[in-house]
Amino acid sequence: MAGCPRVFIFAGIASVLIATQVEAQPQSNEAGAVTAPARGPADGSLLYSCNYVTGRKLCGVETFTRTGANATMFDSTGRLTFAPNNLLLYSNTFSNPAWSYAAAKIVPAAKADPFGGKAGWSMRSTAKKGGNYRQAVNVEPGLNYLNTLYLAPGAASWAQIDRYDGSSHPSWINLSNCTAGTTAPGTTLTVTAVSGGWCKVDQAFAPSSATVYPGFAPASGDNGGPAIGSSIHVFGEQLSLVTYQTTSADYYPTSESPYYGPRFGYAYNGSAWVPAGLMLEDARQNQLKYSNDLTNPVWVPGATMKVARDQMGVDGVVNGASSLTGGADSATNTICQAAKAWFHERIFSAYVKRINGSGVVNMATDAQTTAGTKATWHAMTITPEWTRVSFVQPGIKDPITCFQITTPGDKIAVQYVQNENVPNETRPLGATSPIATTSSLVVRGDEMLVSENPILLQAKAFVVETSGQLPATDMALLGLTSARDELAIGLGEDTDNTLYSTFSFPKLSTTNTAIWRGTNRAGVAWGDEPVWNALSLNGGPVAAGDREHGVLTKIFWGSEPFGGKACNCFIRSWAAYSSLTKEQLSAKSVVGAPF
Repeated sequence: MAGCPRVFIFAGIASVLIATQVEAQPQSNEAGAVTAPARGPADGSLLYSCNYVTGRKLCGVETFTRTGANATMFDSTGRLTFAPNNLLLYSNTFSNPAWSYAAAKIVPAAKADPFGGKAGWSMRSTAKKGGNYRQAVNVEPGLNYLNTLYLAPGAASWAQIDRYDGSSHPSWINLSNCTAGTTAPGTTLTVTAVSGGWCKVDQAFAPSSATVYPGFAPASGDNGGPAIGSSIHVFGEQLSLVTYQTTSADYYPTSESPYYGPRFGYAYNGSAWVPAGLMLEDARQNQLKYSNDLTNPVWVPGATMKVARDQMGVDGVVNGASSLTGGADSATNTICQAAKAWFHERIFSAYVKRINGSGVVNMATDAQTTAGTKATWHAMTITPEWTRVSFVQPGIKDPITCFQITTPGDKIAVQYVQNENVPNETRPLGATSPIATTSSLVVRGDEMLVSENPILLQAKAFVVETSGQLPATDMALLGLTSARDELAIGLGEDTDNTLYSTFSFPKLSTTNTAIWRGTNRAGVAWGDEPVWNALSLNGGPVAAGDREHGVLTKIFWGSEPFGGKACNCFIRSWAAYSSLTKEQLSAKSVVGAPF
């Protein structure tokens, strides 16, 4: 596909846009994700198709947005981690006021960068006390972060990096051979030689305060003072929220806003972790604090419950999960946390695994006291492997969430405990992705995929393939706006698990149903002469209507801003057509059928 990836950053929201010119021949990107033939048969002319499972990136015609870095997914190793993110501003514009400096001077384009461009910088100390460059970033104490930057020797062959958080935590790097020197306690430092004489430097740490200042400076030697009047080269600094990672795989440049990237996650198919597509979810808040640390005082243990933070988590973090061990009295083998919340329906979930024992383990979110009084206990199915358990709780005010071990001596591990709010109009099937918390409640922002690409706006048929656990009311797979209607076509799931479309009313619905926990494919098509509309689900019977539509103006996948909630699913693939007959629509709405 012609064109180069670019990142456009808007205030408060990072939007990833790959600028692409659609050409007149069939095209594909290097991952084989996109096809865009210019012509096809009179019916079934494919304008564009995109496969997020094989491509694992945006396809060149769409923009992704989400606010916030706290959005989790499973990666190819089967460990839970955060979506790609870079919390620094102007990550390679060190002359921007977002960067503060003391007794230092920085010059752009002073050295070819490690990726073959001309974006390297030279930083020189200018005073007796030496100098440094750094940037203030708000973080969540208790979670893990990874600071990455590229350094190369100038007049100085040593550099010092820091992550000041009220006190200094300096580490030193020998830039002449890309090796780590003295390393700050609590820091995992990895230095790797890369092209052009650059050293890729990764420092992993868990901050102890809510603000950190990643920074760098030339040094006189290992554990030495500033290299007065000397210089080093620097390129592309990044600070990311992570789980188990101690090195970064990719660099995400930023300008006036942080980068919050899309989630191309993995799912377990029974034998291996395989690509699942692009995850899209609506906004949710975890109304529990310290989701991974049940030793924190916000969790109140019963007299006989033993609690420790000593287990490897589902995210691969050593001592990232808590253990609960039952004592002699099952009535006091409890641990609870009170939350402040209104009368919304909510979902209680947690990752759990059995360490020893075989007795019943309960959880509840309607206890009247933090001792678990009058709780409605739900027995959990627990195995020796990490399993996510959940249930839907009818709306109550200020819920108290509890675990109970009924058998003395039984022991379990617990992580990512979540009590998430659910929109009133949504009938949920299960929990959305885990939201990590420490001292504060955290909201995962809405995710949206949208396009105004002129090629796609010519379409009169779309097919979308999804997988995962979808909500059961007002779930949007596709939203199309037109010059005539704010929502010309809304394609989603009805309360009886059928596929429906608003078609600007009246509603059109298929007669066959779907199991929305699996993989499904839905399609919609329409024509002008004569006016007709049609939709099909998994190749089932075609439902037809006769609503007229105007020219398309915008396309939304997995969500739409006019009432339909995000699908809380993986978008696996989609295709846009200049036209489809009803028969073709049915054939292409079969899971796995070629576009």
